[in-house]
Amino acid sequence: MSNQQEQDNINFLIQQLHTSQDNSVLKQVAERLGFLGAGNADVINALIDLVCTTQDEPTRWVGIQSLGKIGTDNNDVIQTLIKQLSTVQPPTCRVIAQNLAKIAVCNQQAITTLANLARNTSDEVTREAIAYTLGYIGKGSQDAIQTLIYLIHNSSYDYVRQTSICNFNYLPFYDY
Repeated sequence: MSNQQEQDNINFLIQQLHTSQDNSVLKQVAERLGFLGAGNADVINALIDLVCTTQDEPTRWVGIQSLGKIGTDNNDVIQTLIKQLSTVQPPTCRVIAQNLAKIAVCNQQAITTLANLARNTSDEVTREAIAYTLGYIGKGSQDAIQTLIYLIHNSSYDYVRQTSICNFNYLPFYDY
């Protein structure tokens, strides 16, 4: 397939994301774009739009997973997913956390934003997702370590405290 044919296919799929009302079609298109769209700003923007606007949680999950495949170190993707943490249902928080763990490794802006969110939310499901994510992305970050300590001391939910404690295994206090 030529580059032009591939771009034409991508453009068609993006158009489908913007026009289709069928969630099964949207999920298939979002999944396909997750394979084709690495480095393509139009694909990333279309998937971000899907994640932010769909009312169907399974469709949102597929959009998030596709962004998790193609959005490594993309601050727009990372910030979109972090913003979604405080507005979505618990299962979606977990999908976001798993995908942030893939794309935001050692991203200080993501770590700082998550640390602030952990201190400013009382939602324990969001805090649990933050603890999980920081365990994977916060290697060597004092912000991540301090946030996990904060969550251990200030969470009323045992699972948040357990997740925070377990994630210390991933955050060495010293680089060797």
